Amino acid sequence: MAYKSALQHLEQSQASCNFYCCRRTLIALNACYLIIGIILISTAAGASITKVVTSLPVVGAIITIGIFLILVSIFGAAVAICHSSIGLLFYTLIMVGVFTMQFAVSIAALSINRQQEHLVMSKAWDKLPWTTRHGIQERFDCCGFDSSTGNASASTPSCHVLKCYRIKQSCSYCYPIMKDIITAALKGGGGVGLFFSFFDFLGIFFAHRLRRLQDPIHVPTNHLY
Repeated sequence: MAYKSALQHLEQSQASCNFYCCRRTLIALNACYLIIGIILISTAAGASITKVVTSLPVVGAIITIGIFLILVSIFGAAVAICHSSIGLLFYTLIMVGVFTMQFAVSIAALSINRQQEHLVMSKAWDKLPWTTRHGIQERFDCCGFDSSTGNASASTPSCHVLKCYRIKQSCSYCYPIMKDIITAALKGGGGVGLFFSFFDFLGIFFAHRLRRLQDPIHVPTNHLY
């Protein structure tokens, strides 16, 4: 009888440990998401204030991602604390979507070749606002994207105010100057995205596991399995 009681107590202790460890890990992961969201918003705001990034759509997109991460982290921590089965299910579905998009974009960024990179950047350059394009040209002291756009020094009035044009009456194209920076940014961004997609997977795993565990304090009368 004593052996049976001790065994039952051990099983209860193990179940309790599994539950609380899983819940605390999920809360800690969401705290990391919260910090990342705050960093993204702060970085975007700082870049906009210091004129490092002048494109409002880019700044707005980064801030939107930061706000989304903050909201998801708050929701994830709340459902983990409350141990809401339905809430954990919705959180898992959200994280699956985030993981899928982040993993796919990261793999695409890491696997893109120079020709594909040139095509993407050329189309992006054509859609850039005038102020953003002019800011890039001033920053890198270049004019136009590449030779496919024609004689940028003659066709783009803003190039006449650049330092390179005032000194040499001509400027280099921007893509040859920026291509190594763009490649490094894509590889670095893809690597960072792939790294954080691992944390997304951990969030999915622990949310699903916590949903399957019983709260040792409360009687699980309405718990879904």
